[in-house]
Amino acid sequence: MLNRCYNRLCDGKPTGTNLFCDRCEQDRRPAAQDAEQDRRNCGRKGREMANGIVPPSAQPFTGIPVPEPTDDGSVATGSYAVPVGTGQGSFAVQSYQGVPSQSKVRISGQGVSQIAGGAPNQFEAMVSLTTRTLQLTGHCTNARNQNTDPATNPYVWVSRNDKVAVVSTGLVTLISQGEVDIECQYPRASNLPFTGSTPSGTECNSATLLLKVVA
Repeated sequence: MLNRCYNRLCDGKPTGTNLFCDRCEQDRRPAAQDAEQDRRNCGRKGREMANGIVPPSAQPFTGIPVPEPTDDGSVATGSYAVPVGTGQGSFAVQSYQGVPSQSKVRISGQGVSQIAGGAPNQFEAMVSLTTRTLQLTGHCTNARNQNTDPATNPYVWVSRNDKVAVVSTGLVTLISQGEVDIECQYPRASNLPFTGSTPSGTECNSATLLLKVVA
């Protein structure tokens, strides 16, 4: 038995096996009941999601079950916040779901090929300066390199050597002989619109093309 109430601000003495004195025990009982009800509500919401009953806050999302080992990389795990409870007892829990796994970006175009022994997002091409331009196209793939086009957001194209070539919306304009890395960036981790959300602007998946410009 404790000699003093578990509430540090109280000088009362607990009775029996209680941690709190009788007065504090009465004061905290409604809050404890509210917390227990919130816990039960949380479990109910989790069961609803598992049974395919999607709450309104989840409508912009996929409703796809979380990945299983048999998904073989075609599905990734995503989550969103679900509000639980009201007033001071309210909080948010993460509800998990599956989203198409888009972990790679690819580049296609005349004479473009994957670099032998390189990663699936590393490409190369050789082009004559006399052709003046080269049109490139970006593609989204999942972890198994399966195409998930069309992209729901625009690609960002970057030239790493604008003395050799510049690029805009995939159209490369050749300037001089040499080598240049052309990068195709995609701002989404998954190829989905996610209504109401905005890409961070600082993160992306990408593919690179080593472009050799010859005479």
